[in-house]
Amino acid sequence: MFRAVYDAVQADAAAGVVTAALAEPEPWAAVRAGLSAFLDACLEPAFRRIVVLDSVGVLQQDVWDGGIEHNELPMLRTVLTPLVAADLLPGVGVEPLVHVTLGGLYGAALFIARSRRPRVARREVDAVLGVLVGGLQSRLGPNPPDTS
Repeated sequence: MFRAVYDAVQADAAAGVVTAALAEPEPWAAVRAGLSAFLDACLEPAFRRIVVLDSVGVLQQDVWDGGIEHNELPMLRTVLTPLVAADLLPGVGVEPLVHVTLGGLYGAALFIARSRRPRVARREVDAVLGVLVGGLQSRLGPNPPDTS
């Protein structure tokens, strides 16, 4: 029963992330919008409790058996593939990018969920993401150099 509730809450959040990302025509803006939607989901009590905090203990074996393929990885593939497809991250493949990003988002989600002041924590995480995305964007620019 917990898995059904988890799937519903997670699918809802994933749909919001994808919708936010797809609403932006520019790949970097789409990534920021998608990540922002994910951080907003971390402020929702049901998402925080069910997906971020309780699911680790309850669904641990499911995750190890590939449970993240159900919602999280497809969501991030949708959000991040345009960066790779537009060659905005030269030499970076979609799959490693998706998995590394997921690790960072899980860390961000836990930071927000465990905070006594989740809204403040969300703003702090957003600042970190802004620096990371902005740093990549300014370093690589809209037209990255040819690395061949």
